[in-house]
Amino acid sequence: MNQVQPMVRFICPGCEKRLKSQAGMAGRTCRCPCCASRMEIPSPSRALAVIPVVYPAPESYPMVLPAPKKQATVPFKMALPKSLGGVETTVSQGTANTMAKVTTGGFLVVLGVVVAAMFGIRRPGA
Repeated sequence: MNQVQPMVRFICPGCEKRLKSQAGMAGRTCRCPCCASRMEIPSPSRALAVIPVVYPAPESYPMVLPAPKKQATVPFKMALPKSLGGVETTVSQGTANTMAKVTTGGFLVVLGVVVAAMFGIRRPGA
C-alpha cells in the first residue's frame, strides 16, 4: 500500500514563486523551475517560516526555451478579374482567416455603397 507523504510548501527567494515538495526531500538542494535558482528544501517545521538558502544560477547556465509551435499552412490563391494577375502561395491558417475577413468586409462595404446609390439615400435637411 502506498503512503502519501506530507507536502512541504515554501517560496523561492529568487522569483517568489510558491513551490512544494515531499517532506522526505527536506534538506536537499533543488532548482526553481521558473528562475533556476538553487535552494534548500526546508523541513516541515521550517516551511514558509524561514527563507531557504539560495545559490544563484551561474551565468553560463543554459536557458532552455520551448520551441515555438509550428503553424499549419494552407494554400492561398487570389485571382484578379480580366487577366490582371493574381497570387498563389501558402500562408498560415491565421493569415488566411484574416485575409478572408478583410475580403468579406470589403465586399460588404462595396455592396452598401451600391445599395445606397440605387436607393438614393440623402442626408436629412438637404
